[in-house]
Parts: sequence; C-alpha cells; structure tokens
Amino acid sequence: MKPIENEIHYGHEVRKKLEERGMTVAEFARRIHCSRNNVYNIFNREFMDVGLLKQISFVLDYDFIHEI
Repeated sequence: MKPIENEIHYGHEVRKKLEERGMTVAEFARRIHCSRNNVYNIFNREFMDVGLLKQISFVLDYDFIHEI
C-alpha cells in the first residue's frame, strides 16, 4: 500500500517543535517521564497514542491534536 503524500509524521513534528522550543532531549525525556532512548523512538513514530500526544502537547505547549 502506498502512503498518502500529505500524511503527517507525528514523530518528526514533535522533534521539530522540540528544537523550536530549544529544549534538550534529556529535558524533554524527564518531563514526559521516559528515557532518552524512548524519546528517539518517539521521533521515529509516524503515528502516536492520543494519551502520549496530549502529554507531549502539554510539555511543548503546542496542541498537536488540533493543529496538525
């Protein structure tokens, strides 16, 4: 099955917003209560659990659920 071209990759969007905020991966990991390795796994996720996305939205002060 061929992917939809305009489909959003949530992990890439999270990483982009993290960099815009100037937050380190270590700080982000601490705030979402996970390891740095898990954060890098999040960056690679095309899709994400809504609960995790809400937590990330709170930490990065960006509403991923409604803005993307």
